[in-house]
Parts: sequence; C-alpha cells; structure tokens
Amino acid sequence: MDDKTDADKNVKIHAPDLALHAKIGVPTLDKILTPEVVAAAQGVIQQSSDQFLAICLARMGELERACSMWRKAPQEQAKLLPGIIDAVFSIKTKAGFGGYDLVASLAKSLQWRCEQLKDKKPAARDMDIIQWHIESMDQLMKNRVKGKGGAAGADIIAELERLSGGKIP
Repeated sequence: MDDKTDADKNVKIHAPDLALHAKIGVPTLDKILTPEVVAAAQGVIQQSSDQFLAICLARMGELERACSMWRKAPQEQAKLLPGIIDAVFSIKTKAGFGGYDLVASLAKSLQWRCEQLKDKKPAARDMDIIQWHIESMDQLMKNRVKGKGGAAGADIIAELERLSGGKIP
C-alpha cells in the first residue's frame, strides 16, 4: 500500500443504517423549528439583552485597555492585535444578539480594519479610526442605543464613511 491507488482499492463504503430514520421519519427544519419554538427562543434572547450588554461592556474595557497599550507601544502590535480582534468579535456577536445593531455594525467594521492591519504598520489615521470606533461603540452601549440608532445612527454611519473614504465592510 505504498501508493495512493492501492490505498483506494482497499476502501470500503458501507450503506448507512436507516432503521432509526425509518422510525422517526425525515426530520426537516420546519418540524424542528416550529413558530412556537422560534418565538420562545426570541423571547429568551430579548430577556437576555441586559446580559449581552454587560458582557459587551466588559469586553469594551478589555478592548480599550489593549488599544491604549497599542498606542503607547506600537511595536507590541503582533502581541496585542489578536486580543483586540477577539474582543471586538465578541462584542459584534453579542451586541447583535442583544439588539444593538448599530454597535454590531461598528464592531464588524472595526474587526475588519484590525484584520487588515495584521501584517502592516498602522498609520496615525488608522489608529484614529480605530479609536473613533471604540469611543462610538462605548457611548452607544452606555446610552443603551438599540437597533440602528435612528437619525443619530445614520449620522454615525455617515461619519464612518467619511473617515474611511467610503470603505465600510
């Protein structure tokens, strides 16, 4: 069995045992996720909004500290950037679950920007845009701005487009 063709000749494919499948029928997503199950899950998520916010605020503290260290010691970028990306990813997902859609959008943009900097030195403008993201997300969460943020949210997105030259992921 030194070459691949010999190995392929010794492979046996067994038919699956469908005995249980025959007893319960074909499980479809409609059978599993009934409207009642979905409504119950959405209720639990909505009730957990404050917990998602608390987790996001804690991760914001980590993010702010790591970015402050990065500004003071840019040579530590390779060490700090993975933690920054991890914190902002956590904020993005939990803010979205908690109904903080604008925060989730800003976190997505920040995550993308940080990932673009993995192998290059950030310019001062990059650091300013990163800081703007962090300050904006922090204020939105502290003020419990849910959803897209209405007119203020539209202004924030417009400012992000202006700062980034229209490049929003």
